[in-house]
Amino acid sequence: MSIVLGSFPKAKSAHLRKARRRDSIAESRMRRADEQVRDPKKERQAMLRFLAYLKPSIPLFLVATLCGIVNYTISAFVPSVTGYVTDRFLSHSGPAPHGGRVNPAYPLLDRVLNRFAPHAGAAARLDLLLGGVMALLLCAGLIIFTRGFLANVGGQRVIFKLRNDLYEHIQGLSLSFFHQNRSGSIVSRLTSDIALAQNFIGNACTLLWMDSISVIGIVAYLFVLSPRMALVSVTVLPLWVCSVRFFGQRIRKASHAVQEGLSELSGQVQEKVAGVTVVQAFAREKRETRLFHRMHRSLFDRQITTVRLQALNMTASNVLTSVAPVTVVLFGAREVLLGHLTPGMMITFWTTLGMFYMPLQRLTDL
Repeated sequence: MSIVLGSFPKAKSAHLRKARRRDSIAESRMRRADEQVRDPKKERQAMLRFLAYLKPSIPLFLVATLCGIVNYTISAFVPSVTGYVTDRFLSHSGPAPHGGRVNPAYPLLDRVLNRFAPHAGAAARLDLLLGGVMALLLCAGLIIFTRGFLANVGGQRVIFKLRNDLYEHIQGLSLSFFHQNRSGSIVSRLTSDIALAQNFIGNACTLLWMDSISVIGIVAYLFVLSPRMALVSVTVLPLWVCSVRFFGQRIRKASHAVQEGLSELSGQVQEKVAGVTVVQAFAREKRETRLFHRMHRSLFDRQITTVRLQALNMTASNVLTSVAPVTVVLFGAREVLLGHLTPGMMITFWTTLGMFYMPLQRLTDL
């Protein structure tokens, strides 16, 4: 009996040393996550393997992207109707004062009104225009539903396959892998990382292509309306690109550090909760609480860094995208006074310019 009792302090001491060693390893992993530099080649290989899961859902993503482009085309047509009403019914401006440019939508609207209301008065024509715009907006609503539904169905199919394959892969790993990695970290890969992948699929597979094509189309339309005003509008683009590149790289690194910290913290919590009887048996509650606070504080600091960078990126983007519309109003008013532009075309240009910066902002957030 004395031998057993005498060996208990030694066993307790050995267990404490082992626990301290594991705690120091956990803390060192958290510190290394801050300094971790990812291999670009391995990242590209991982991305290619991930993109292979998208192939079965590519038709859904293509149709969803096409629906988004059609919806944006309808939305971009509405400002032209507003400008048409201003020029034809309110200000009675000519189609192109002093040799100015003509909105390509005006002849189309003239033909529609002459076809369906050739002898109607101004009020009847306005009612016809209003009815047509309402019908287009209803169609746009159906298109938005179709795009969102198809994009989400495709994303869920990809995640379903990816999660099943990942779990099957984990089941086949060697025992040494589970000895070298915390079980909580593995669970975090299977849950939180999959959630991030789902967000990437929803954005990259639809919004990225839809917004990119929309930006190109809107820029071309702005140059058709007024090349000089379009040049004024895009002067902020170089600054915007520099801002995105500057903050984008830093946000990605900070996000990687947050994911690593979250993985380590999840592993620590799961192991300690699973072994809570051992923790209480050796009266290590306070030590485990202090360790959790340190690890959680490190994760909190990383999250604050990420939030700060995202806020700065959003601020810079908003400032840059707010300068151009104000400049366009001042320059456009001068063009109208000089007779180079009709009031309706200025309204059309200014409203369309607002639609130009919306997809740019979403591209910034990706």
